[in-house]
Amino acid sequence: MSGSIGGSSLAVSLLGVANIGLGVINQIVIASYYGTSAELDCFLVASAVPSVFSGIALSLFSSSLVPMLTPIMHLSRDMSRAVTTVTILTAMATIIIVACGVWARGVILSPSASFDAECLELGTRLSGYIWVITGFVILNALCASLFNLLKRFLLPAVLSLLPTVGMIVGTLTLGSTLGIEGLVIGWLGMAVLSCIALIPILAQCGLAWDRLRIESRYVEEFLSTLMPVTVGLLPFTILPTIDAYWASRLPEGSMSYIGYCFRIVTGMGSLTVSGLYVVMLPYLSENVAHNDFNAFVRRLRLAIKSVMVITIPLVTFFAFFGGKVVTVLFQRGHFGEESAEAVSSLLPFYLIGLLAMTPATILSRGYFALKRYQRFGFLSLAAVVMYWVLSGVLSSHYSFYGIGVTYGIYWLLFLSAGIFLLDANIFNSDTLKSVLKCSACSVIGSAVAYVVFSYSVQLPIGMTLFLEGCLATTLFLLLARVLKFTELERVSIGLLSLMRK
Repeated sequence: MSGSIGGSSLAVSLLGVANIGLGVINQIVIASYYGTSAELDCFLVASAVPSVFSGIALSLFSSSLVPMLTPIMHLSRDMSRAVTTVTILTAMATIIIVACGVWARGVILSPSASFDAECLELGTRLSGYIWVITGFVILNALCASLFNLLKRFLLPAVLSLLPTVGMIVGTLTLGSTLGIEGLVIGWLGMAVLSCIALIPILAQCGLAWDRLRIESRYVEEFLSTLMPVTVGLLPFTILPTIDAYWASRLPEGSMSYIGYCFRIVTGMGSLTVSGLYVVMLPYLSENVAHNDFNAFVRRLRLAIKSVMVITIPLVTFFAFFGGKVVTVLFQRGHFGEESAEAVSSLLPFYLIGLLAMTPATILSRGYFALKRYQRFGFLSLAAVVMYWVLSGVLSSHYSFYGIGVTYGIYWLLFLSAGIFLLDANIFNSDTLKSVLKCSACSVIGSAVAYVVFSYSVQLPIGMTLFLEGCLATTLFLLLARVLKFTELERVSIGLLSLMRK
């Protein structure tokens, strides 16, 4: 690969880290202004259903449209017809989705039986804004996929920062007067701005109204992958919607506790898998095209091992020090000590889920590369139904903790079934040894750091957390050398090699 491509990959990776950092700042601001109030519950419930459409759109176009257009991107007439047809179909579908969402927003929120009239009115009002935002997100995802097709990655990556910036600015400038609506207005403004910046790519790719061809092989190919890919993405997008349904029946603040934990593990997961998630699919698809299934399994195994080696130390550290992290980041303003304790006590269940969620995300790339859409779709539907039923049963007995327990069970079962149905050799004895060694180094390192600072001179909590992190990391690396955890070095080299490509 050329140096420019490598430079672009590095720049996009750094922008991804910046996006995660902005997400943390956004959660800090939200915690300060809204805490774990009924107002924040209303926002989370109102955004639950639209977030499914947004989440699917962000992965759908890159998974289906880019492979379809790649063979014809240098054939201007065919490219123009395909882009025009897909764009018009997407625009029509987006208008219908947004119109139906806005019209039926009251009905969608009506299952939130525990909300009083004032909260239900606020949720309905917020939902109208968020459905409009969802429309812009769908159009932005279409445009971003065309930028990626042309290997122009930087502009979409930069613009992906704007929604989070909009939430922060909206909260800081309008939160005191408009409450949670200030956040949503800032989000909407940046979604519109992103769309204005991205939409010229349609003309550059040949958008022309006279090239519309509804009956064409491009439409057939695009639509044939639309449903199976959408179903396959549900396990990664629909959980907040299910959580909102059951949590709305629980005491005030329950949805907020779940929301904070979900965003913490989502941010950690993005930090772990985002780079590999982007680059894995083309290489796995290349192995499949060449009928080199052994190379396919080796590459997928290395990727899963890599994310687990990164995820295990993070999860272990948060298991020991998550309460301090939550306190340092969020305990201020309307986010009090009671809220911090509730989020900290719920977080361990989500950390268990994170251990399986990150390799499961990589595993999905294997299914898509093999075009085993139906098998992955059945697995996904079964997992979602299981999550719906189990979270309903457990939340009725154990409140929001029941939903947290369900999250952990869900991802463990999903990963196990996914590996079994694809190829059990993906998780072999070598991978198991790496996982056990990494777990031992992580647990011992964090446990020693925890004990040392529990009996040392009391320091400000932020300084103590920093020193605990330094000590835990140092001990982890030393123990890895003592236990001859050579897989750590091999995984790092393999991961860096793949990221350079």
